[in-house]
Amino acid sequence: MDVTCQIGQTARVQDGPYMRKILIYFSVGLVLPLMIFQTRAQAAAAYPANGLYRAVVPVASAGAQARDRAFTQALYVVLARLSSQTSGDLQALASELPPPSTLVKDYSYLGGVDQHYRLRVRFDASAVSGLARALGLSIWPGPRPPVLAIISVNGRPLGHAATAALVSVGVDRGLRFVLPGPVSPDPSALIQGDPQALDALAKDYRTGLALIGTIRNGQATWTLVIGGQVATWQEQGIAAIDMIQAGAVQAANQLLQRFAATPGVGAAGLTGSLWVSGLQSATDFARLMFLLRSDPRIRTVQPQQAQANGLQLSLGLDAPLTVITDDLAASGHLVMAPTHRGTEMALRWVR
Repeated sequence: MDVTCQIGQTARVQDGPYMRKILIYFSVGLVLPLMIFQTRAQAAAAYPANGLYRAVVPVASAGAQARDRAFTQALYVVLARLSSQTSGDLQALASELPPPSTLVKDYSYLGGVDQHYRLRVRFDASAVSGLARALGLSIWPGPRPPVLAIISVNGRPLGHAATAALVSVGVDRGLRFVLPGPVSPDPSALIQGDPQALDALAKDYRTGLALIGTIRNGQATWTLVIGGQVATWQEQGIAAIDMIQAGAVQAANQLLQRFAATPGVGAAGLTGSLWVSGLQSATDFARLMFLLRSDPRIRTVQPQQAQANGLQLSLGLDAPLTVITDDLAASGHLVMAPTHRGTEMALRWVR
């Protein structure tokens, strides 16, 4: 059975009623509401994309000059949250910035009727992405998957104050740290890349990211799990809260450096062949396609062949396929899978 898709690619369906229906749906345009599917899947856990472009900053008065200065400060906050740039790096770009007011979507004052102490600013996401492209900044757009934080202090889970410190760092850096629930993956298994533990992380917490920390007697050991890959470091300190904040900041820096990309810039012309298994419905297919098309480094997505609950895709890329698959495995939707015949890499859909 051959199905001609809207994107101009003929897909060969070998077996499987699910995948046959999926490609038929795709061919007649019944997967248009991809945003609806994605919103249902991520709204409960991921850091929302629109939150990345908002900031609350002090403002001296309701006058235009004070407001413009606050707009500039808010823009620095947003650009720092989106990118791996430091505040010093951004300050050096001041002369290249357009009037920040031209990027503002809306704003409001917080405070009393006659005295205004803070300004809430929301920037236009497309305008900020365009600015990042013009400045050559690498950004990590949203929605961003949450980070499961499995942290113990002297053998005990985090208390209220330590949790608040962790959450505060996350808000500042555009991340959502979540604590383990009644059922949690074994941290040792996550560090070792155990497939079952990574499956549980993706299914139960909607992420492929975990920050594992052990603090005891002024010594902290941290491991950041990114889709099965790990980075480990140690810190020393006196106060546990300070070490928790430092560990969260370091994790945020590593994630930003890992996932940030310059919009519209890359090694254009790369291609890759990817097999995705575990697709059980048209909804799964729609969510997968939206996820792939949301990545600015994936220029084209063309279904090639379907078999049982799997789908072969041809991708046009701005980055190596290995980098793309690692990032997809961190999204919480997919986990690495054994290579399928005829494709370079393989992933398995888990939700």
